[in-house]
Amino acid sequence: MAKINFISSAFTGTRVVVNANPERDAEEERISVEADSVSRIRIVSETDKNFFVEAGAGSGKTTMLVSRMVAMVESGIDISKICAITFTKAAAGEFYDRFQKVLIERSNPDYVWVDKGYAGQLGAPTEETRARCAEALQNIDLCFMGTIDSFCGMVLSEHPSDAGIPSDAVLMTENDAKALYKQIYVQISEGKHGTHLQDLARIFRMVFWNAEEVFTAGEALLMNNRNVNFNFTPGAVIDIDTEFAAERAEIIRAVTCLQDHRELAYTGNDASRKAWTAIDDNAYALRSRWSSNFSNVVYALRSMAGIRALPEGLRNYSASLADVFEPGGKKGTWIEFKPGKAGGVLDKLCRMQYQLSMTFLKESVPVIEKIMKEKGAMTFFDYLFYLRNMLKADAEASGRLIHYIYDRHSYFLIDEFQDTNPMQAEVFFYLAAQNPQPQWSACIPKPGSLFIVGDPKQSIYRFRSADVTSFLKVKGLFENGAGEILQLSRNFRSTKKLCEYFNSVFSTMLPTQTEVQSRFERIPLPEIESDEFQGIYSYNAYSGMALENHPGESDPEQIRKIVESIVGRPDIKVSRDGEEPHPVRYSDIMIITYGKAKIGPIMEELESADIPMHVEGMVPFDRNEALSAIAVIYRAVANPDDQRALYIALKDVFICLS
Repeated sequence: MAKINFISSAFTGTRVVVNANPERDAEEERISVEADSVSRIRIVSETDKNFFVEAGAGSGKTTMLVSRMVAMVESGIDISKICAITFTKAAAGEFYDRFQKVLIERSNPDYVWVDKGYAGQLGAPTEETRARCAEALQNIDLCFMGTIDSFCGMVLSEHPSDAGIPSDAVLMTENDAKALYKQIYVQISEGKHGTHLQDLARIFRMVFWNAEEVFTAGEALLMNNRNVNFNFTPGAVIDIDTEFAAERAEIIRAVTCLQDHRELAYTGNDASRKAWTAIDDNAYALRSRWSSNFSNVVYALRSMAGIRALPEGLRNYSASLADVFEPGGKKGTWIEFKPGKAGGVLDKLCRMQYQLSMTFLKESVPVIEKIMKEKGAMTFFDYLFYLRNMLKADAEASGRLIHYIYDRHSYFLIDEFQDTNPMQAEVFFYLAAQNPQPQWSACIPKPGSLFIVGDPKQSIYRFRSADVTSFLKVKGLFENGAGEILQLSRNFRSTKKLCEYFNSVFSTMLPTQTEVQSRFERIPLPEIESDEFQGIYSYNAYSGMALENHPGESDPEQIRKIVESIVGRPDIKVSRDGEEPHPVRYSDIMIITYGKAKIGPIMEELESADIPMHVEGMVPFDRNEALSAIAVIYRAVANPDDQRALYIALKDVFICLS
């Protein structure tokens, strides 16, 4: 589907690099085209090889994945042994539909094959391949096509005792898990899981005013990263007031001096002005017992970290300030608060807080694991974690279970590998291993058992434990014997103008492969350039004081003007799949903003011009007509004595009394 995409001017800092060596670039593109064509041919013709495919955006990787699955079926591979691992359920559904469609097509005796002349096209069906496709079509539901979570759940349900989990385990949502963590925190605090953890919980409450919330968030992090080793020094229980007695006395003496001599205030920056404004509150917190008022003490020290005083303070009140303040600025134009700097008291307190917190959180993990197993509750992470642990333990033994599972699930095609948890690589290297080894990276996959596709430039799920360095590590294993590397560099989605822009920018940004990113491979440019409306254009927009000199040129106003200027013009045409070019319609336009906060003003501007729109993402509650209408009714029901609320509800869109 063709779209005119333009980006809110809030996006800044993009570099446009001039093509300085066209001959070199042309040669790189020629090599890239050849490699792309060879890769597509090998994907469908060499189903007995393990491939690691780097496929750029718009390269047709889903088509190639489906084509390889069909080629596997036509080569005689049992469809029930094929597993296609997708990143989302929606992707799994698309896989199923497209796979089924091709099987129907190629099993039909009346299907007329046409050589379309592109690399990677499946060959003409034979009587034998038609029969195999027909059989596969009958058994298509035996082919696993789903997410890694679904795959792990399926395997674990067949081997619960080997994994050490209940046979009736069910999925627990993220919110349910957090609710359970809160319950367990209360139990620990009441001593139901031993006095040691109870003592740690007491210290935990001492260093956090919102201890229950921090425990819940902390355990959500640790429980979903039990495969990660967190580096910290176990915290020892100490008396904070005794441990920091000298520093505390010095700070209180200095703050008292500042309170008595406010003429020393340095007001040259915001942080210092704010700290001076709050000095009385900070002094009150710092004079209290630190052990029983830890959070407020840390807050006060953070506030004081920005305070500055005039340099005569050190000269006139050295006895009170010298231990806590030091000269700052290039010319010593102020003095700074030393305890707020690296290695100071604030740093030591925060480090102690982290060590005590991690000690408590880490030692609470086994308790949570035990309770969740007893309840038969598992998170998405648990499915992957317990399967990895089961396979690792089996590899350390005889590998009997791995070979048994492989007999049922033998060929793994993994999509969007750049956004997967590192444990996913471990799972499939164990399952595909010729001779399972305790160290997963030492496993050599059976021929044709692994087909991995991804693009490190599209890795966006680090917040969900995805790690692009794992992608590059697996790529290295393929380079060193696990299989071969293929490249899909063509872009069938973007126009020539966009491809030129991508090449210009990313060739400079990603010139070589590093430990955390692959080298950018130039996108071969389409030979035929469409005469439809295309290109990259920019506009200026203003905000704040600058808008006074440029009235009518705010970002929302500029966007509205652009939309109005291109819609319906006979000289600007676009097309959608299979359609004839047509003048731009509102539905052809997509607006992308830097953040959700930008959406509201743009919506208001477009509505003022009666421009229809559909908004994806967060819409402010008061701008959602359906929710606002329901809220009116709820307000009337909740306040039965409020006649005005009742009147508004009766007149509103749902009831419409006149």
